[in-house]
Amino acid sequence: MFEREPSSSIKRACLILFGPDVHAGPDFLSYLQPEGLKAAFRSKALSTHPDRAEVVGKDRDHLNEQFLKVVWAYDQLKTALVKPRVMTARSQPSRASKARPAPRTSPPPRTRPEPPQRDLRGEPRYYQGDPPSKVLRIGEFLYYSGKVSWQDFMAALNWQKRQRPSFGEIAMEWNLLSQDDVVAIMADRNFAEPFGEAAIRKGLLSRFWMRAILHHQSKRQPRLGRFFVETGILSRAQLGRELESLKIHNRRVLKRYH
Repeated sequence: MFEREPSSSIKRACLILFGPDVHAGPDFLSYLQPEGLKAAFRSKALSTHPDRAEVVGKDRDHLNEQFLKVVWAYDQLKTALVKPRVMTARSQPSRASKARPAPRTSPPPRTRPEPPQRDLRGEPRYYQGDPPSKVLRIGEFLYYSGKVSWQDFMAALNWQKRQRPSFGEIAMEWNLLSQDDVVAIMADRNFAEPFGEAAIRKGLLSRFWMRAILHHQSKRQPRLGRFFVETGILSRAQLGRELESLKIHNRRVLKRYH
């Protein structure tokens, strides 16, 4: 039973998922079950996902903002629903265990990305020429503008990929796939086939939910620019200037084709 009044973030999360008619008090949180929370999340995610912009007749950027709020609200409430285990007479700790304090554990230290390994077959390869006339992301822009080498760019992408949660982890968090489903998909994947595509082929996931997971996955991975700063390839000031140049480049491209 929740005895304390929920925090403002929990109240806001309830408002996002359940609407203004629900009073986000201790009684509601005690009554709320994981299955009900997941059902509310799926319903809201379905109505706010950016891929449904044309279907619902709303602006894609607005839906994207709403979808991220829905994911945030789900994470907040999912954490709040983790209740302490009720101690029974059999599960009460003995005097000996009470007298012996549990060992303290400290969180693992934050690891800095390792500098990229240089290509032993020759010097780092830098792009020569003007950046292509298309919308670019920061890593692409740094490479095409000659600020980082191809090896550095690839190392940054690999580092970013290692930091983000896997597709299967998110699918299990959202109760879309079971652990057995994930194992079956991994065992039946074709060579170089994306996990999501394999899940769709096996009939275990819809294309809508695949896109939703990929969207959420991209939001939970670290920014690529952090790699270049923490490995000393660029300073923070240099990265800031390149980000501004990237905005100017993309605006010019969009203006040209619109």
